[in-house]
Amino acid sequence: MLMRLPTRRISAVLGPLGSPRPEKRAEEVLDAVERAFRFHPVGRTCLTRGVALCYLLRRSGFDVALAFGIGPSSVDWSGHCWLVRDGRPYLEKVDPQEHFAELLTIPGRT
Repeated sequence: MLMRLPTRRISAVLGPLGSPRPEKRAEEVLDAVERAFRFHPVGRTCLTRGVALCYLLRRSGFDVALAFGIGPSSVDWSGHCWLVRDGRPYLEKVDPQEHFAELLTIPGRT
C-alpha cells in the first residue's frame, strides 16, 4: 500500500529524524528487522526491508535516504530498493549503483 502513495506522502510517512540516541546502534535496528521477517507473512524483499529499516533507523536518529533503481536482468528488467547514508549505499553487500540506475530517492534530512 505504501508504494501506491505519491512520493511526497511516502516521505512524510517515513517521517523525520528522531532524536539521536547514542545507545541505539544501527546494527541493533537491523537485527530487530531481520528477526521480525521470520514471522512476516509477506516475506523479506528489498522493498519491505528498505522501508522498515528506513522508518526505524530514522526514528532512532540515523539520517538515511531510500533509493529506488532499475536495471537489466538476464530475462527482463529488475528493480531494487536500498538505503543511502552519507551519500553511499548502506547495509548492502554489493554496491547497487553498479547494477541499477537510480530513478528516485526519498531524501533523509530535509
